[in-house]
Amino acid sequence: MQAMKEDRVFGIIDNVLKQVLGELTTRLIYRHLEQRYSVRQCEISENMDVFADCLQDFLKDAAYLIENRILNDLCSALGLETGISFQIALREECESAFLLAT
Repeated sequence: MQAMKEDRVFGIIDNVLKQVLGELTTRLIYRHLEQRYSVRQCEISENMDVFADCLQDFLKDAAYLIENRILNDLCSALGLETGISFQIALREECESAFLLAT
């Protein structure tokens, strides 16, 4: 059951990255994650804080836009109403909400 949840979370992350950044950039992020942070793609769901650090390292301020999109898609897939606009959330709130969603 846990593996299915992790696969679903990874599928959403992978889909958002590919839609927003394209296939090549997504592969570069995964490579950066593995080389710099020693986290493989299949381990992202278990290491969301490290994944968030990787995005910030790789994309700088644009990482928050990607995190917001991932969080919104996760909430939507789970049938949750967010009740707030993640687009205007403060940086710390984005990080907290992104990490709590997993």
